[in-house]
Amino acid sequence: MKFNKFAANVHNRFEQLAEHQLYVADVDKETLWQTYLQSFPEGTNPIYKERTEHDCNCCKNFIRDLGNVVAIIDGTVHTIWDVDAEDEYLVVAEALHNLVSSADIKNVYLRHAPHGSKIGAKQSIQSLESGETITWNHFWSDVPAKYMSNNKDTELGHIRSNADVFKRGLTEITSYALATVADIIESGALYKGDEFKQPVNNFIALQNAYNDAPNKDIFIWENVKKPSSRLRNTVIGSLLQDLSEGKELTEAVTSFELKVAPTNYKRPKALITQGMIDQAMKTINELGIEDSLHRRAAVLEDISINNLIFADRSIKPKLKDSVADLLATQVVPKASKNTKSTEISIEDFIANVVPNVSSIEAELANKHVPNLMTLISPTHADAPNILNWSNNSSWAYNGDLKDSDMRANVKRAGGKVDGVLRCSIQWNESGNDGSNDLDLHCKRSNGPKIYFSNMQGILDVDVTRPDNDSRMINGVAVENMIFPSFNELKDGTYEFFVHDFSGDNRRGFTAEIEINGTIHEYSYPKALTADVPIATIVVKDGDIKITKSMDGTTTAAPGKPIWSITTNSYHKVSAMCLSPNFWDDNKVGSKHYFFLLDQCKNPDNIRGLYNEDLKPELIKHRKVFETLGAQLKCPASDSQVSGLGFNSTVRNELNVRADNRPYIIKF
Repeated sequence: MKFNKFAANVHNRFEQLAEHQLYVADVDKETLWQTYLQSFPEGTNPIYKERTEHDCNCCKNFIRDLGNVVAIIDGTVHTIWDVDAEDEYLVVAEALHNLVSSADIKNVYLRHAPHGSKIGAKQSIQSLESGETITWNHFWSDVPAKYMSNNKDTELGHIRSNADVFKRGLTEITSYALATVADIIESGALYKGDEFKQPVNNFIALQNAYNDAPNKDIFIWENVKKPSSRLRNTVIGSLLQDLSEGKELTEAVTSFELKVAPTNYKRPKALITQGMIDQAMKTINELGIEDSLHRRAAVLEDISINNLIFADRSIKPKLKDSVADLLATQVVPKASKNTKSTEISIEDFIANVVPNVSSIEAELANKHVPNLMTLISPTHADAPNILNWSNNSSWAYNGDLKDSDMRANVKRAGGKVDGVLRCSIQWNESGNDGSNDLDLHCKRSNGPKIYFSNMQGILDVDVTRPDNDSRMINGVAVENMIFPSFNELKDGTYEFFVHDFSGDNRRGFTAEIEINGTIHEYSYPKALTADVPIATIVVKDGDIKITKSMDGTTTAAPGKPIWSITTNSYHKVSAMCLSPNFWDDNKVGSKHYFFLLDQCKNPDNIRGLYNEDLKPELIKHRKVFETLGAQLKCPASDSQVSGLGFNSTVRNELNVRADNRPYIIKF
């Protein structure tokens, strides 16, 4: 009975540990077995026939297979032998626990699938010549499916390699190199730096934790599956290694750009030297423009009524030069019976609609988030003008568009998200064998089906093992199809659906269809018993429409709070104007149309200087001014003037209501 209790406790302990990631301690299998036999106190393991009572093949196989399996929980190694036991079995359990817990971690635990999931047996029956039987009790357990593999050696080889790469990265990449790369990414001076920002910051956090870890070997294995663990062997890792080995910054960054940037790439933000800074400061001092470099978010009082196309009556008293005789009495709005939107060009809207209305509302669609803008003014009103037009006002567009979680996961997995049409799926349940392989398909009327065997350059993320794929985070898997332009998205019908390749999905999936920046979200929260259609898309003459989508599971793209207002909602237009480079009869560069929205406020510090806006005599110092622009940001302000901006050279459209009459403005 004492052994039965001991074996049951070991069985239960293994099941508890298996809920965490399991590892194998570096203890020889034969050493395990001999430690088990030799730990019994004298007289407690008697000879039965030729061998001792506890020397049986069933228990031997169990101890050799599972005896050195451990879990790491909160930085501490836990073994299957750390259990309650009585008398001699307590002695044996402590001996095995001490042996295994003191050893280094060798690898994660996997079992070769053809061997089966059962190890040991709870009982066996021996028949004697006399006809009697003896019941023998043993160790036993069932290995969960997520630890079974048909490619055990290959997978273990990859993970062992990951651990080695992780350790080399933690010990060879210097904190100086990481801090330097983080700084140049933050300043925007690195090609596609935003893609590397999170991995670098994650690795900095891992290295700091590693340096503080009491057991560094345990730390490595506890974090070996995190995406940033392989940073050393990535392209950004090559830059970090060059800097860690003492290579000069400009040389190291140039080497990095030769690997990843197109041949005609020009870095938008230069890596500046002290000599460049000295020359720029000489010019700044000679021109007396240091005060001009300090800028702030504009307020209504900075804008002259003469530079407005439209002003809501509520803001007129606040405007610069605002006097009663400058404004004609606005027409009292009439309720419109017209509910159908009228398409109109921006020029016609300004010329024929604006003069006759007293109120305008604009819809901030999800796709317009990059169009959010803020007007900028000098902090010191009398500072010399440094801009390439006659006034000292400028503007800045929203430069920090936050991706949806799925969009961000696709990018982390190496997929592209910018195009005219994107379809992505995401799921996170492990299947019976740890694969849980869902596949995204697209059936086209104008070409062959797109799926994992015919990717056509459109399916750019295909995941087969979410539990063993370094691109996945916490087992969350994605697949992605992207049509970058209408060259790939020709007129026709596109049917997107999900196929359960592994046949064991239990929790369903979520999906996104993104059309020209507008995201449609879907959810299928149950097991897949057949192919599940997501949506049918019809493309004709450059127009993309969803004609059918998942019944009862569609979540319309929700309004999201941003800049103190909400997307997919109409907001009062306080004023309309052109960009400052077209104020006061200026005509410099591209014309922009601004719809300043009530209550719209950028919560972040705002870049106030851009090289393309500066006077020609300052361009020779563009590298320094680029850096100054990134550092001398305008503080956020509750009274700022912000809204939506549209470049006259870029096709776009905006839904508005003018005195409640709906229009679609075409740019």
